Amino acid sequence: MAYRNIKKLMQDCASPSTYNFELECDYEDYKALPLFERYLVYKSTALGDHILKEVEKSGLDERWAEGCYHEAANFCVDSYRKYDLPDCDGWDGRCRLAIDLYQQLWGWKEGDSSLYRAVEPIGVLGGDTFNSVQTTLNRYIHNIVENDSEYKQHIMPGGNASIRFCIQLYCLYGKGFIEQLVKNEELSRFVNLTHSMGNLVLIPGGYNRSRGMAKEIRDYADLSLFNLLHDCDGKAKYFGEDSKEREKRFNRYINFSFLWDYVEKSAEGIYEVRPLCDSHRLKMQTWDSLGIWDDKNVLPKKEELEDLCRNINRGIARRGVFMTAMLEISMKFPDVYALLTQKVFLTERVYDGYGEVIAAVKEQIRTCSADISRAAAIVDKLEDAWR
Repeated sequence: MAYRNIKKLMQDCASPSTYNFELECDYEDYKALPLFERYLVYKSTALGDHILKEVEKSGLDERWAEGCYHEAANFCVDSYRKYDLPDCDGWDGRCRLAIDLYQQLWGWKEGDSSLYRAVEPIGVLGGDTFNSVQTTLNRYIHNIVENDSEYKQHIMPGGNASIRFCIQLYCLYGKGFIEQLVKNEELSRFVNLTHSMGNLVLIPGGYNRSRGMAKEIRDYADLSLFNLLHDCDGKAKYFGEDSKEREKRFNRYINFSFLWDYVEKSAEGIYEVRPLCDSHRLKMQTWDSLGIWDDKNVLPKKEELEDLCRNINRGIARRGVFMTAMLEISMKFPDVYALLTQKVFLTERVYDGYGEVIAAVKEQIRTCSADISRAAAIVDKLEDAWR
């Protein structure tokens, strides 16, 4: 049984912050699948839709629609025909729980003809999965294949590890391949958390597609934020033409979206994007010093993968806990939450992490005429989680 709305999730789920939105469907056999198998089926349904459309357009047999990955193509088509799964982050407008989450916390209203809606004073926003696990999973599989001649023989000539290749290996080797993935605990946790509320976000309209396709970003959250702040690619100035104006809107966006683990307060008192790994740190430094924004230092090195996943998991988990507390306040004390939104979250103030944010939240609650003690108790519990 799926929850469908935030009220039911908060009432009936033992741990709302870690609930996997992949379970928002009524296919019990799908929900009973082990973690990686379920994730691959989830990803394969969209690919199956794409393959069938390509087959219809080209007239080719579906077995040949995806190059030499015949088994993967068949698996994707079969998954698509068997399961009608919504996009977990609400991008396709069908995951009601994700849309209700955005409405409850951020006042985002789904439109009749557009999945991007204006949220003042931030701008036009749409749902997205903030940290994409697939690029990192591809990198991990690449490292496995490099040391496994049997796996290597199946990759397309000149090709790289991809979701299609991942599914192909699963089709060919089943549990044996999955065991290779499960060995990495932080990667497994990342796969489990990737569709939890702490990894769901509203981003500028159109940016979800462009950041996913950009080789300079590869859907990484820190590089996505860095590009928004500095307009490195110059393709779409989502937060304005002027650098000072972008900085102000960026500050509001970070606070509004609860993304404090992805930035740090600099000595100059401004938000700077915190890199998820050393490769990304070097890429940001290259931009700062040389103004070069290319596809170098995007993919993490083999020795960085563990720390990268650990940093991402920490950010998702902490944000999910904070979101759960804010959901509770917004549902029980809507006037208090409205005040917090205006005085804490929709501001240009630069906070030094969650500690300062929680202190600001407590300060505003003390000014309320509502039931202060009950609202404050929620924040006290949240504060204990940070100690």
